[in-house]
Amino acid sequence: MKSVALTPVALAAAAVLAVGALPASGLPNYNGDYYNTPITTMAPSVTVVTQAPPADIQSTDQARQDYYQNKLDEAQAQARADEAMAKADQAISERDQALADRDAAQARAGDNRVIEDQDQTDDTP
Repeated sequence: MKSVALTPVALAAAAVLAVGALPASGLPNYNGDYYNTPITTMAPSVTVVTQAPPADIQSTDQARQDYYQNKLDEAQAQARADEAMAKADQAISERDQALADRDAAQARAGDNRVIEDQDQTDDTP
């Protein structure tokens, strides 16, 4: 077996590769100060301040919401009116068809009576 001699440069390169292969969670997270204090202990507390928007912005937003709600209500009402008109048109069409069917039936019945009357008058001596 052949032994491999490592030069100082090769040894340093191997050390850099070995350190680079360590998992990141294994290394402490330092902020770079002189005492190497971890950042987690140096982080300031954060206070979240929430405040309501000014009244004029609130009223503008409410007016905008009301406007679009009214537009939506208007569109829904128009859709209902259009649907009612379509149903009324269909009812009129069905009524007209029923009247036409009735008139045709009456006309056929009248034609049959005329033919029967003629047949009866032809049979009398």
